Amino acid sequence: MLVGEVNGIRLNVIEEGEGPPLLLLHGMGGTWREWAPQLDGLSDQFRCIAIEHRGHGRSERTSGRYSIGLFAEDVAGVCRALGITHAHIAGLSMGGMVALDLALRYPWLVDSLVLAESAARPDESYRLGLEAMARFVRDHGFADTPLHGGTAAGLAWSPTTVFERPEIIRDNQREALSTDPDVYARTALAVAEFDLHDRLGEIRAPALVLWGDHDVLVPRAYSDALCAGIERSEFAVVPNAGHLCTLEQPQLVSGLIREFLDRHPSTAFDARRVRAAEV
Repeated sequence: MLVGEVNGIRLNVIEEGEGPPLLLLHGMGGTWREWAPQLDGLSDQFRCIAIEHRGHGRSERTSGRYSIGLFAEDVAGVCRALGITHAHIAGLSMGGMVALDLALRYPWLVDSLVLAESAARPDESYRLGLEAMARFVRDHGFADTPLHGGTAAGLAWSPTTVFERPEIIRDNQREALSTDPDVYARTALAVAEFDLHDRLGEIRAPALVLWGDHDVLVPRAYSDALCAGIERSEFAVVPNAGHLCTLEQPQLVSGLIREFLDRHPSTAFDARRVRAAEV
């Protein structure tokens, strides 16, 4: 469905299931489909809400500068539009950055965090690479970029996925290639300038940090830094997965998220359920 007038734009939101809200945030250049297996796997217990960031998928494209903070404000706007006052937030790659920003802007909104293949800031070489990719994509489109096509596409995936499940890569690339190159470039620059590393200690929500053991795009050091900075954090390796562990190991990732959220339930949702039972 399209949620109208969220910060003045229309955002595409996919919603399934009932229960405590679980927001699912995709990565740079991605769509809600990066979380499609979890929509299927977790909607029996949670109100799963996949949000497409502005300029991505079916959400409205806007001009001007993009930032992780802007995406976070859009997510907060969706919550207001849907009447959500507390939620679990799961973010993949850039979506994890948006989740971190949201947890610092609206700590009362965030019951817990799931940060998959994400980071609190890119290092200098990564930042320069993102800036170079932004220039290339803006000038030449997506040919030969690591996430979207060409000979380097395998960098985003584990060898198991490349050789045994190539249809997952093909389907993901088809979705990603629908992203406007200029939107992608502005989003890459937003990721390049993101830096909340020194504020991780302010986050009070529990966090599950997931890392695919074949992720060469976001190395394990970024996940280790998240765990070191967030006091109530846990770490889990997702075997035989690259940068898109939600698609490569969907059942395992869904199971890890379910087990984590079962141990960190939404107290606000539980309180409403108790009051309803008393009536």
